[in-house]
Amino acid sequence: MNKNSLLFNFLIIISMVIWGGSWVSAKAISGIAGPLSLTFLRFIVSVIFFIPLVIFTKTNLKISKNKIKFLLLGSISMGIYFLLFFKGLENGYANIGGVFVTSLIPIYTLLIGKFFMKRSFSLIDYIGVTIGLIGGLIIIRFWDITLENLLNSGNIYFIICPLLWALVTISSEKMGKENSSIAFSFYCHIASSIFFLFFIDRSIINVFNLGIFFWGNIFYLSVISSIIATTLYFYSTTKINSYRTSVYTFIVPTSSLIMSMVFLKEKPEISTLVGGALSILATILINYKFSLAKNPIRLQK
Repeated sequence: MNKNSLLFNFLIIISMVIWGGSWVSAKAISGIAGPLSLTFLRFIVSVIFFIPLVIFTKTNLKISKNKIKFLLLGSISMGIYFLLFFKGLENGYANIGGVFVTSLIPIYTLLIGKFFMKRSFSLIDYIGVTIGLIGGLIIIRFWDITLENLLNSGNIYFIICPLLWALVTISSEKMGKENSSIAFSFYCHIASSIFFLFFIDRSIINVFNLGIFFWGNIFYLSVISSIIATTLYFYSTTKINSYRTSVYTFIVPTSSLIMSMVFLKEKPEISTLVGGALSILATILINYKFSLAKNPIRLQK
């Protein structure tokens, strides 16, 4: 594996760690404002900070006409995903959501790829996603979860979210073959901002009176998580395809729980270590033959 490959894998792993922190960050402010307001703020703040990035990188914002359908699919799926993300955190359990969503994304992506995109997968792919799912279930101690908890009005959204993100992942791959990953992410955030603008009410004015804790978390979710981590994720789909990129999300539950231990003072359990090890093993197993040695990493313009 060459230096470009090592750097690429390092950046994707860092992105997944950032995503892990986003569950902690979002849960911390989920009770301060409503889901619609939080979703709109996440998108509009992202757009504001996206503008200097687009200018600095001289990103080509032109979109191929035959790819507009994927841009629309990605924008709609992303917008609904984040709305359900906040609605789930409002009443559900952040640890269940963080594991369910990120563990199911590779499985949904694999199934969509197999049945709708006619892609073939090896036995090791099926074994890998199974190990990753088992690892996620062990992390949340699935044997302690009751049916009532699982079907909680908030947790039910977490079953829908991974399907939506799988569609976003596939859309970014399709778009990225001819267009910039930065442009795709930028347009998705603009479209979602405009869409949710029509659903917020005057109560959103109250958020401007909130302190640094609230806005610090909005900055993390909008800039660190959405612009940096998500755009790197989209870029990855153009290099190693949507399925193999989605596999990296198996790392998110472990990073999320580690951050919960650090910032929320939660104590680690043996199940966390075992489940985390299995999730990481699944990522390595599926990607063990993959190399970007013949595909140098250069940021798309």
